[in-house]
Amino acid sequence: MDLDKDKIEIGEESNLNINLTNINNENDIRAELSITIPQGLRIVSHKYLDKDSRKLSWKDTLSPGESKSFNIRLEGVSKKIFTLKPEIIFTINDITKNIEKNLNLNVGVDIPTEPTVIKTVPVAEEPKPEEIKVEEEEPVVEESEPIEEEPVKEIEEEKVEEPKEEVKIKKNNIALYKTLVIIFSIISLIITIFYVKKQIKRI
Repeated sequence: MDLDKDKIEIGEESNLNINLTNINNENDIRAELSITIPQGLRIVSHKYLDKDSRKLSWKDTLSPGESKSFNIRLEGVSKKIFTLKPEIIFTINDITKNIEKNLNLNVGVDIPTEPTVIKTVPVAEEPKPEEIKVEEEEPVVEESEPIEEEPVKEIEEEKVEEPKEEVKIKKNNIALYKTLVIIFSIISLIITIFYVKKQIKRI
């Protein structure tokens, strides 16, 4: 059971849809539906329902799995919030169950929305820097016993003189190396000249 529109203006329409289903797979159910339409709403149509003044009703048996749908079209005539109260009675094996539902239909009534109130929680103010007093602790100076400094011994660098004999040997080696280089150069030149002459003779 529901309304396709729960708010309309005067002259507009809303549909009340009701669906009944027998979900019992073995027994038939005797079903009764009734609703009284309040003044200020005009009944435009009422499918499958009997009308008696402003009361609509229906009675029948639903076999297992059978469904029945009803549609009531209503038009707004007066400004008001109407409450529709469809009532359904099911009877199976002499056991009766009554179902009621309230549906509100607003016809042209503006509902003011309440302003949102935001509550603020006061925040504790932090103390100003001037108000904060920091107690400075006096530095603790520990007296230490004087440490006796050991006398620094002056170390005289000993001059190391190379023996004169080693110097002479180094000079002789250098002279010998130079002599060998000159000899090899002369030999290379002689071999080159000999090779060139031999080539000339061939030509």
